[in-house]
Amino acid sequence: VLDVQLSAAERTSLVTYMNTQLNANSTTTARIFNPAAAGASGDNYVRTKVAGLLWILSQHEDYMTY
Repeated sequence: VLDVQLSAAERTSLVTYMNTQLNANSTTTARIFNPAAAGASGDNYVRTKVAGLLWILSQHEDYMTY
């Protein structure tokens, strides 16, 4: 839908982003992204991760206009 052509390295980086959680002390923890398992209490987490992913994709060179 977004028509972004990702390299293998870019895809791996985005998958890593989706499967990690940033902690309050600026460290990261592995957390498999699974919206179905998040439940009602995880709604904000899911929204935040998806919004972050869309922001990262919007910065891709395929969207850059000069």
